[in-house]
Amino acid sequence: MSNTFWIQNAEDFLSFEHPSERDVMHPIIVDKINSLKPQTYLDFGAGDGRMTSKVNDDILIDIYDISPIMIAGAKKILGHRLSNIYTDITKIPANYYDVIACSMVLICIDNKQEYEEALSAIENSLKPGGVAIFSVTHPCFRQSFFCDFYTEFSKGKEFDYFNESKPFEVTIHDPENINKVKFEDYHWSLSHTVNSMVKAGLSITELIETPDDKNIAGYNKLTSPFLILIVKKNEK
Repeated sequence: MSNTFWIQNAEDFLSFEHPSERDVMHPIIVDKINSLKPQTYLDFGAGDGRMTSKVNDDILIDIYDISPIMIAGAKKILGHRLSNIYTDITKIPANYYDVIACSMVLICIDNKQEYEEALSAIENSLKPGGVAIFSVTHPCFRQSFFCDFYTEFSKGKEFDYFNESKPFEVTIHDPENINKVKFEDYHWSLSHTVNSMVKAGLSITELIETPDDKNIAGYNKLTSPFLILIVKKNEK
């Protein structure tokens, strides 16, 4: 992963609440996790743990992240609820987790090999029949403005949808459009995302296209900011 922002400049992102994630996307993922009542749960690419902190108190939490800044934040937010912390993807146990959440991670990966390796690691770590929940910014609507983020394609740069792994600049801003943070994500088409999951041995059971946050002035009522994919590990 060439996207060093999340290792070197993660504090810039952590300074923002990102309300469309917090109030729209995260609740959908958390409700799904809680409904599954996992005995074993991993947040893959946990960041500072702000999403996972909302899961039910009786769920023990394992996390994986490569950023020391994010790990430190997760320790602070999750505290005694943390069971295991992984910084090496090869150390995550096989056939162990009932549920794995992987939120906004795949769009940080800049090459197909690592993309497939991440999905393979998640498939390997799930129990047979276990569930993984992925979220990404919606690949079909990168040209749209949303209530608290936009991309360089929103500002007029040509958007070649079929250019897989294309880097693009994302700007997150607060609701008053005063403070901003910029970083790079990588574009993966919907077909690549779905087909890569199927290739990894994961069956898609549900797709959720979230609305924008209607509680923020200037919200986008026409297109969807986030795509959530619910998948199940194939039973062998």
